[in-house]
Amino acid sequence: MRRICSASLLVLLTFTSVAALKLESSTVSGSQISDATGGFLNCLRADGTQGMSADQRFETCLSTHQNRCGELPVHQVIAHKGGYASTLNTWVHSFAWTLQHGQIWAPIGPFRYNDKALCTEQSGVDCYYKKVTNCTGKPYKVSKAKLFLPLSTGTFLDDAAALLDVSRNWVWGHLAQFAFRMTASTKDSVAALTPPFEARHTFGIQYRSFDLTGLMGNDERKGVGIDRYLEYADKLINGTIAFKTMYVMSDTHNLSIDYLKTQRTKYEFLSPKRNVADLAIQTAGSIAHMTYELLADMDAMVQAEVLIGSHSNIFWLIYALRETRENGPGMACWVNIRKDDAPLVCPGDEGFWTDSPVGMAN
Repeated sequence: MRRICSASLLVLLTFTSVAALKLESSTVSGSQISDATGGFLNCLRADGTQGMSADQRFETCLSTHQNRCGELPVHQVIAHKGGYASTLNTWVHSFAWTLQHGQIWAPIGPFRYNDKALCTEQSGVDCYYKKVTNCTGKPYKVSKAKLFLPLSTGTFLDDAAALLDVSRNWVWGHLAQFAFRMTASTKDSVAALTPPFEARHTFGIQYRSFDLTGLMGNDERKGVGIDRYLEYADKLINGTIAFKTMYVMSDTHNLSIDYLKTQRTKYEFLSPKRNVADLAIQTAGSIAHMTYELLADMDAMVQAEVLIGSHSNIFWLIYALRETRENGPGMACWVNIRKDDAPLVCPGDEGFWTDSPVGMAN
């Protein structure tokens, strides 16, 4: 039994053709206007949302848009055939594009992480997450998610951010949160797999070792030892006594709690043993259980006060969801495991947004 290693492959962002995505809109790939007439931004501008908080305004307008059945065309978007996080990140970009163009976003399968015991492979996100639209019937268009990657959303996300007085990253994160809201049963399954910890006093480490899945194709990322991550944690903690726990999310079975405790004796270490598999390149047993384990560790990384992650799609998905925390996103940095010296890259550093999802930063 193996767990999903969700960020096996950074999404390639160049495509030779987007001819398969035949967009019937005056705002096709150039996206010359911010959004469609009477669309999402107009809802944010409406007087009726002004007394709400930013997250309330955003969710209200998004929910209204997604359920304007019969008024707006439904655009079904087929899952990207990548690892778990690359699939979700690509879906978010397609969500932003369809929203901008006055279309209802409807994610569909085949999605290889759907467990047949819970739903069909064609169910999109419905195995683990709430439906994003109640609209049914024949869609206006069906497109593969990856075909949206070369398409720009122009100033749409920046304009939404300006109307809400938040950052572009906040908008992207809340878009991801809306798209991937856990069902009650998913929450229960995730909670059962999550060890107790105090988020305010926890330092998160998302450690990608490559021990089990290996490198793929021409992937230049390198296996970097956990000691480097611990050194960077020391640097960020910088002597503060606020941290009591280090939670290590890992894809390896070769990392022992005893070793971690001998290296940093003053911290409690949590590193749940998980089943690991990357369904982009491997097969596995209970897909649902592996997915719940993955979501449990992801949620812990979202809640941890400070995070160091590996250069991967899973880091960027976690980074986006950290924007939705009540106490703000906190500090989150990543280790550049493409370089021999594996430098730590933090917000404000040159190259911080390297390989972040299309549309997240610009």
